[in-house]
Amino acid sequence: MGVSREGLRPDADDTALTLTVLHRYGYPISAGPLRPFEGVGFFFTFVIGTAWGLRSYTPDLFASTQAFLVLHFALYLFVCVQYSRQLIAARDDARLRYVDGGLLFGLPIVAFGLQAGIVKHLPYGLALSSAVLSGVYLLLGRWLWRQSGSALRLLTEGLLALGLIFLVLITPLALDARWTGAAWSVQGAGVLWIALRQQRGWAAALGLLLQLAAAFAFWSHPREHALALWANAHLLGALLLGASALCSAWLLRSVAQRGALPWPNAAQALPASALQVLHGVMLAIGVMQALLGLWLEWRGVDSPSLDEAWRACLLFVVAALALELMQARLRWPELGVPGRVLIGVAVWLSILQVLPGPWPATGLFRRFVDGWGWVELLAVLAAGTWLQHRLQRDDTAPWRRSLGVEHLLLGWYALLQGGLQLYGLAGHGIARHEAWTPLALIVVPTLIAWWLAHRLLASRWPSSAHRQAWRRGVLLPWLALLALWCWVVDVLRDGSMQPLPYVPLLNPIDLGHVLALLFALQLARAKLVPTRPLLIGAAGFGFVWLSSLLVRTLRTTPQGHPVYRRVCQQMHDLIADRAGHRGIAEAMRFADHSQVELERLEAERRSQARRESLSPPS
Repeated sequence: MGVSREGLRPDADDTALTLTVLHRYGYPISAGPLRPFEGVGFFFTFVIGTAWGLRSYTPDLFASTQAFLVLHFALYLFVCVQYSRQLIAARDDARLRYVDGGLLFGLPIVAFGLQAGIVKHLPYGLALSSAVLSGVYLLLGRWLWRQSGSALRLLTEGLLALGLIFLVLITPLALDARWTGAAWSVQGAGVLWIALRQQRGWAAALGLLLQLAAAFAFWSHPREHALALWANAHLLGALLLGASALCSAWLLRSVAQRGALPWPNAAQALPASALQVLHGVMLAIGVMQALLGLWLEWRGVDSPSLDEAWRACLLFVVAALALELMQARLRWPELGVPGRVLIGVAVWLSILQVLPGPWPATGLFRRFVDGWGWVELLAVLAAGTWLQHRLQRDDTAPWRRSLGVEHLLLGWYALLQGGLQLYGLAGHGIARHEAWTPLALIVVPTLIAWWLAHRLLASRWPSSAHRQAWRRGVLLPWLALLALWCWVVDVLRDGSMQPLPYVPLLNPIDLGHVLALLFALQLARAKLVPTRPLLIGAAGFGFVWLSSLLVRTLRTTPQGHPVYRRVCQQMHDLIADRAGHRGIAEAMRFADHSQVELERLEAERRSQARRESLSPPS
């Protein structure tokens, strides 16, 4: 019986089917002689069928072609089960594996592919086919377990696993029958599972390659925009691809813990280190595929106020929390590593959004409030802190030890976000911000650094986890930045406190100097900086501060006293001509050398006009 252009034709010669029937009815299934016939029959049957289907199949031949495929599927499934049953019953060669993994998992892969071509013109055809196959494998596995019990446990587990795989595939195939790549990925994980159980290296490699090929086939088709969000075959397919890769990673990790894997036979073996590398690769592939599927859905949510960086940060935070909880439940320390990487990426994305260029204060404030930036900030900071605290309490495994670079990244994230967000608030709320916004840049970061120094002095977390990293990577660099801030504001700012009047020592610039000095004293108290260099540096900056304080106090504006104005103008000239600091002199933009009479006249007129506007009408 064979297949012709007209469908099934009894008089056609089908060598593959003849071998199969001969294998089943003409000879007993025993240890070795007929295994080549089984492979040859399987190969020629489906290769010839595939070639004919690609060349000649049309929907009007559905009935006869479907019957041909079902018949051969049933025959080879019978051969697979009967081979194991008779081999167990004979027990004449313990070296033979009683489950043919290639036939057990290769049969549904090939048959399901041919079925996809046969029913492509039928709505929900592939989903119904998956449902039927699921029922066949589940019922067969249940029957076999009742008949043979634990004697055929491996075969029964394989049949039940295939039944569950096809059961899971019903929903995505019903939504969109095109995404069958997920089916190959899940079945590739099944091939890997049975190969590792039987210690067959080549079969394990084929299972991994099948998953990679399925991933390539799936992601080579872009997601259609017309698909419904969160309920479509593309998302479910991506999640199945990710789950298959993660299951493969778990299997490889389990084998690596037990030892090497024979490759390709007992004389050679794949070392445990290579299995660990493959485990890491499949773990990364699984996480990336699941994340990519979720990202394509999350990005499609219509909300103009949420930019892509915000969406990515929230997705990475949620994924990191999920991976951390899963690793604790599964006792899989390596599973937490992608979550730590995702937190780091989220930190960088969030930082890049607040450092686009010359710090537009209004833009920072608008993104923080209107663009829900405060949610991003709290989520990233809280998730990162919680994760590092868990690592500090659970450092038994090598993959569960926190790194100094992770602490530094979170520390600088808190400092930068605290300074820039308060800077944006000050720039948004104050019309003239000559001195208020420079102070806003350092207030919150200095308070955070002060708290970290206090925790380091008390040997408390987080500073105690990596003392040298916090000292050299955060506290001392921030002290150096405070010194730079003091020098820059002394040169470029005149201490204006609009709308408040200028008050020496109580204006924002001078208060920032006091805050920097107190922070330096806190570091000295914690013995984080040498005392002598600190005193020398404090003396030098004290001189600069007092000089700038004098210039700001005496002023050179037209409203100043004529004598004070002449003193400050001479000081400015001496800085440029006598001392030779022309760059510093040119940077002091508030120095006014204009000559005016009745210096206070304009200021008094404005004050009188303000009083008249506030006085009640008579």
